[in-house]
Amino acid sequence: MSAPAKLMIGLGTGRSGTHSLAALIELQPGAIATHERHGAAVAWSGGEAEVDRVLDELAAELARGATLVGEIGLYYLPYVARIRARFPTARFVVLQRDRARTVESFMEKTADKSNHWAPTPAFARHARWDHCFPTYEATLPKREAIGRYWDEYYATTAALERAEPQAFLTVRTEELGLVATQRRILGFLGVPVELQVVSEGLATNRAEDVTPSLGKRLRRWWRGRFGAGGGEGY
Repeated sequence: MSAPAKLMIGLGTGRSGTHSLAALIELQPGAIATHERHGAAVAWSGGEAEVDRVLDELAAELARGATLVGEIGLYYLPYVARIRARFPTARFVVLQRDRARTVESFMEKTADKSNHWAPTPAFARHARWDHCFPTYEATLPKREAIGRYWDEYYATTAALERAEPQAFLTVRTEELGLVATQRRILGFLGVPVELQVVSEGLATNRAEDVTPSLGKRLRRWWRGRFGAGGGEGY
């Protein structure tokens, strides 16, 4: 059993089960977890001020006595070094969904929306999310851009995990519903076995498929109503 982590950051390309990872963390005694707590506020590049704002909020929740605080978002990958400078013992859980399924899921979700990976008009539907993703050349077809994004994202996380396996853990999204996988995540975060709360068959796309306490459900409602992790996300 590793020493308990106080801060967990969840990573993944999006369309990778990150809502359910937040739900799993929320099930743990004394834990708080959010998913993209300010929606599309963090830019892939130049988002340092917003990341610092999130880190300030996470630090405040830890100061109030949370045993474990988690925040999950696809756009934190470029800021891993910044996060670790502030929280040296932070741990990162990476959800990795099958490449082909990720591409198809993004294609379906963005079918009538902007191309997040290419320069698009500011008035395009859901264009507010464009800056949360890396931008490629406008001539690159969207399907190929998503595949390139997947390749680059997980090449980066794999390199981080090879360098510091004590701080990074990659989990296959397709296995997130397995109790053994959930215990692997919780053990990596230092949650004692006797305190671990798991959910067999945890869905990989809906946080609502597990049942947190009333207090945690109220917190989730509050965040969704007033902007902390609410709205349509990834």
